[in-house]
Amino acid sequence: DMRLVRVTADGKSWRNLGAVGAFGWRFNGCPHCGGGIASSSGLISPLHSVVWSGKENSSGLFYLRSDDLGEHWSAPLRIADGQSRESDIAVLSEGWVGVVYVGASGEGEGVQFISSADQGKSWSPPRRLSAPRLVTDHPRIVSTPAGFSVFWTENIHRLRKCWRCILLLSLKEINQKHENVYTCLGGDIVVNRQLAGAGKHWPKCPKFGWKPIRQTIH
Repeated sequence: DMRLVRVTADGKSWRNLGAVGAFGWRFNGCPHCGGGIASSSGLISPLHSVVWSGKENSSGLFYLRSDDLGEHWSAPLRIADGQSRESDIAVLSEGWVGVVYVGASGEGEGVQFISSADQGKSWSPPRRLSAPRLVTDHPRIVSTPAGFSVFWTENIHRLRKCWRCILLLSLKEINQKHENVYTCLGGDIVVNRQLAGAGKHWPKCPKFGWKPIRQTIH
């Protein structure tokens, strides 16, 4: 099980708050299925967590929430099956929760994204972010003023790997700023109003080029 330890602001005192979810799963090894924890800005913001458990007959990726800094947790809500792995979680300032993980879909295994607009009570269907037929791993999600930034690794040739990234704009940001978002196929991101329809003025991107993504969170 995943456990939470809380440290005081001065770093001198640590407190073990116990298991997050307390699934009672015992495994003598490393399952390579880490969890994540996040909160939005503010002193009274709830903690949001994703935990993977391989316990027999109840394996999968679960979401939990704590309103008292980890003293107590909500009942685990299963958001992905036992074939999912490598999850991470982030929260936007308005309380929108985003989760990424590696999971299977009709196009094979890849990086999946789900989100909740009601503090984890209900979740969107999974949306695949990585391209089909690629080996992906290590997904990470970060909250930004514009939305979620998602990163992951891909095997591109034999033992070579590269990082990919994508910016998922919140609908609030789209409505307020109407920015055009482009991602470099090599992994870089730019958000700039001046790029719209003017390819000759795009920043230089070695070997690959740019493509519009304009992905929004619904």
